[in-house]
Amino acid sequence: NYNTRSIPYKGREYIVTSISDRSFYNSNVQKVEFAIDSEVKKIGKNAFCSSTIESITLPPHLTEIDDYAFQNCSQLRSLIFEPNSSIDIIEKNA
Repeated sequence: NYNTRSIPYKGREYIVTSISDRSFYNSNVQKVEFAIDSEVKKIGKNAFCSSTIESITLPPHLTEIDDYAFQNCSQLRSLIFEPNSSIDIIEKNA
């Protein structure tokens, strides 16, 4: 498991605030967990489309899940919203 809120790159830390469109498209990712202090606010279009994801716990600061984010994720069995979820927008076929 890789559970962090930032990514180190060339000596700097970058806070992850979104999962970009098609980031995990057709990937073998199975489980996604976010750090307690995660600042991810958006999951982009087709972010996990056609992946083998089985479970994901959405971070509390997440406000938007874009179109088709989990389309064709036939193995997805668990999608958990935190009790203090800030989700405002769930787009079509998310």
